[in-house]
Amino acid sequence: MLTAAAVVVGLSTVPGVAAHAAPRTPQPDADCSLNLVDALTRLPDDETTLVCVDQGGGSYRWVTYDSPYPMSDRWFSYGPELRLRGQGLRNPEMMSGRWTGYPQDPDGRCGAEQIEVLRAGEVGPAQTVTGRPGEPTEITVSPTMYSIELTGHCLWQQAG
Repeated sequence: MLTAAAVVVGLSTVPGVAAHAAPRTPQPDADCSLNLVDALTRLPDDETTLVCVDQGGGSYRWVTYDSPYPMSDRWFSYGPELRLRGQGLRNPEMMSGRWTGYPQDPDGRCGAEQIEVLRAGEVGPAQTVTGRPGEPTEITVSPTMYSIELTGHCLWQQAG
């Protein structure tokens, strides 16, 4: 079941909130920021996965993630929806549990649309949550999640 709760905190204390303008669209070998280190994202081709890595000396770059089965407890959505598989399928990319989407600009909104497996060969209706502008959005990802679409310029982190 997808649930949401607004979390009220000052933007300066929210992990993942950049103090500058919204992040640029990720590209291989392009700059990323410290708050996105170890986060994965996917390009619009829906095939290329990138990870933000610390290059040392205050330099952070998006590089191609070389696993055929990407999975992370940190995902970055940046504009086009980020579609991920859940534990209702083989090779999940996003595990069940509590997740928080942190907007990467002061007026940004994080959103999620989750579809769960009901029984073999049958999925349920989409459950949608959209956060308030500039505030983190909490969701609960089901252990039977088939797929999820994450939206907004947001860093999604699994709790715990």
